[in-house]
Amino acid sequence: MSRPSSWDEFFNRLRRDIEEMVREAFEASASAVESLAGPYRTPRADVAVADGFVYLIAEMPGCDKNKIELTVEGSNITIEGEYMKPQHEVMSRLYPFKVGKGFRRTIQLPREVDSSRVEAKYESGLLMVKAAVAAPRGVKVSVE
Repeated sequence: MSRPSSWDEFFNRLRRDIEEMVREAFEASASAVESLAGPYRTPRADVAVADGFVYLIAEMPGCDKNKIELTVEGSNITIEGEYMKPQHEVMSRLYPFKVGKGFRRTIQLPREVDSSRVEAKYESGLLMVKAAVAAPRGVKVSVE
């Protein structure tokens, strides 16, 4: 009867060892891929134009709401955000964003926007931006 339990013990230990090796290999490859991306990740973003506004939604999970910056120049918008720091040191081992500073991306919008009429909101890892389309330049006006 002792043999089956020793075999069970052997296979259980073998399974744990293999699981540990796979986990270590996965973590090593994930951090290597992140380091190739540089200090910033590029957030996914979608843009739409409707009713005189340009709408932008960017995925920026793990960002600190107070550390997000938007820069609008003509038809370009640059978004940058830093990752939040884990609240407890123990959580840093579980934190998914171990490498890098955060997100950064410059997006060419389909229309030039009025930089004085831009609204932004960050909620549940999504940055939502609404910007008014700028008035066309060089429009001829008839004088009476």
